[in-house]
Amino acid sequence: MKAFKTLSKIITLTLFFFSVVKISSAQAPVYNVCPSLINFNGEWKYENNGTIIKMYFRAHTFFSPNINLYEEELVGWHEYSVNGQIIESDYQHRFETIPTNFQDQTNIVKSIGLVFRLCKPVLTHLDGSLFDITRNMQQSISLVRLTNNTIKITQRPGGGSLTPVPIGYTLPQTFILTRQ
Repeated sequence: MKAFKTLSKIITLTLFFFSVVKISSAQAPVYNVCPSLINFNGEWKYENNGTIIKMYFRAHTFFSPNINLYEEELVGWHEYSVNGQIIESDYQHRFETIPTNFQDQTNIVKSIGLVFRLCKPVLTHLDGSLFDITRNMQQSISLVRLTNNTIKITQRPGGGSLTPVPIGYTLPQTFILTRQ
């Protein structure tokens, strides 16, 4: 009888162990956003002679369960105004929930997406795109950290354009943002 109780306990513990392993392996692994990317979170602003550009950035991680891949991105929204008149803006969407599933990212209202190659203690350069709302076209942009509180944005022709000369930009081609 004692051997039966011992065997029963062993079987129960074995079944419990395998059920816990199976449950935990079905969940997506936990992944932390690159700490250096988080340093860009928040509102940034450019102001010069009545021209104001506000950009809001949020570090975000997408997970693609089909291929078990993480993609980190600095997503953002912008508002561009001249002499108090808003020229273009998607700024009202900056606090909306961002889906974590990679396939759902088409539902995000965002005008800025910036990526990086490798997480480093200090990220100084990010490349990506800015959606020019007025011209209804993607522009390639680079973000360069000048100090902890200033970043430089430079636009380049983008969207697969074969023309070496930019067609034009709604926002200034280069500007420096200050953390707010």
